[in-house]
Amino acid sequence: MPSLHHLRPVIEAKSGTPTLQCASDSIRAQLGFDPDEMRRSGFDPSTIELHELFYERLESCMEHPLIGEYLTTLTPTESYQASGVWIATLQQIRDSAFGDGSPDSELFPHGYISIAGDGSGNSVSFHSPSGRVIFAHHEHAADIIAGDVQLLSEDIATFLADLLHDRLTERLDELD
Repeated sequence: MPSLHHLRPVIEAKSGTPTLQCASDSIRAQLGFDPDEMRRSGFDPSTIELHELFYERLESCMEHPLIGEYLTTLTPTESYQASGVWIATLQQIRDSAFGDGSPDSELFPHGYISIAGDGSGNSVSFHSPSGRVIFAHHEHAADIIAGDVQLLSEDIATFLADLLHDRLTERLDELD
């Protein structure tokens, strides 16, 4: 399986900040809202349940080696643009998965994790079961769930290299 570590200098140069560096077992601490801490602090049980479900799904996505590597070592600490889309921080990824009724939150339970967006509600997402990269148009979440996807790449590593070197600007513009 290929690795993504060679992309770290490109990400840090484009974002102007270091990438996130954390072990997969400490990603909860990076994101906050740890269900155990929430329980001790007296949060509503339904809220705790939502966070437990989120972390269960996130950890399932991270079982794909490249997605796990991206989230724990290459996620920017500040959002930046590449190929005309905004690359999300880990907190922005979390927030998009929690967005009530947003396309990203509808896709997240199906193994899609949004890593970038165009500011119009469209996003670029990894699909953890297949390792594919898709373009998720904000008006077509139901179609994507049904399997009608706008495939950007079969390969996460190649896609990220093209995205970071601004080789996908025209293609992503056409999809909007």
